[in-house]
Amino acid sequence: MKHKTAASIALGLVLVIAAASAVFYQTHSGQTLAAQAEADTACEPARIDNVAEPDAALLHGYDGVALVVSNTANNAMPSLSPQAQAVVARFVEQHAAEGKQPALFSATSPVKPIDYRWIPITDNMTVEGSTARIEANLRNLNAAMATPPSEPGLNTFEAIVVAVDRLKSEGAEKPLVIAIGSGLDDSGPMDTTAGLLNDTPENVAKLIAQTNPSIDLTGVTVLVESLGYVQAPQAVPSGNQRGIIIDTWTAVLTELGATVVVDPAPALTCGIETDQPVRTTALPAIEVITCKQDTIDYELPASVLFAKDTAELRDGVTEMLAEPIGILTDNPGTTAELVGHTASTATPSADRGRGLSEERAQAVADVLIQAGIDPSRITVRGVGDTEPKHEVLNPDGSQNQFAAGERRVDMQIQGVTSCPGGADPGNERSSK
Repeated sequence: MKHKTAASIALGLVLVIAAASAVFYQTHSGQTLAAQAEADTACEPARIDNVAEPDAALLHGYDGVALVVSNTANNAMPSLSPQAQAVVARFVEQHAAEGKQPALFSATSPVKPIDYRWIPITDNMTVEGSTARIEANLRNLNAAMATPPSEPGLNTFEAIVVAVDRLKSEGAEKPLVIAIGSGLDDSGPMDTTAGLLNDTPENVAKLIAQTNPSIDLTGVTVLVESLGYVQAPQAVPSGNQRGIIIDTWTAVLTELGATVVVDPAPALTCGIETDQPVRTTALPAIEVITCKQDTIDYELPASVLFAKDTAELRDGVTEMLAEPIGILTDNPGTTAELVGHTASTATPSADRGRGLSEERAQAVADVLIQAGIDPSRITVRGVGDTEPKHEVLNPDGSQNQFAAGERRVDMQIQGVTSCPGGADPGNERSSK
């Protein structure tokens, strides 16, 4: 049988990819990857014969690929998505003769490499033989992702940095890191259990860059998958909360110089069986601060509701306001007062701060009105930074960790006879 060049091998594999891509991308049927995975086998990695053409942003000639997987508690089982399969296959076929293979790391703290069986591919093989070995290597790689971790905790951020360092040390000039996991780290710079997601993605990105000045991801592409997909005991993020997780990671990696591509494919519906714990994250949400006498006080973080420095509402806000909307709807005698707040800055603008805070309070009021609440029952105020809970400026004029909590809309519902969940207002319910 005639031997083929690497280019011929690549062409053969692309044909395989194109033929198989329809299996996963059946948009006419409305079946999602998660639904199909659950229907086939909810707790097995995705099949390797299901691939898709890579996103246009991923069509570069990468000379090094590493995968970072959250194979820990609270995370969905890591598995190569159709797009990741195509990207890894393309890398392998382009560098088959060089013997390069993708590196694999567990995003534990400390970061651990994961070994997997690799079958060599040479440029003197037939198209059929090369394609078979590429698919076998992808199966081996996919299976190894489910290796239970040997350490507790999750540090995706450090794992990405370690992966980049590894690729660059091996001479890669165009490295690609595929990060597969929820993004809810419980250690390291991106520790989300410390309230990091309550700040705006842009502010988080600046803070991470300032506190990690030695990290430079310029020239690196990061393909992120499964962000916001979790397993028990982690609370499942809403669409709004998942958007915040995605926006935060995108902002941080971009601030550090990386090109970020978000794969929208859902994760598998099960996790890895392991006794290595990961601390759960309190997701950014609308909170009941107090419920006493005849009032309920809600705190609505700006990061949950609005795009940075605007009164533009995020998607899913109506869903997140379901509880107060239900209380106001079921109790026609109640009223709502909405007060917008902003955080102090080193270069204050009283008019801007007060105006933005009022616009945000009004935007929330508009959601209530659209839900059927009479406007006469709603009052709106914007107070800017004149009623702070904390001092938010450091001596050098930069904002401290309390600034995120000042950017909010407070809602007080008056005239209630019971707290959410049926508790007696006299017993006071508080989330803090």
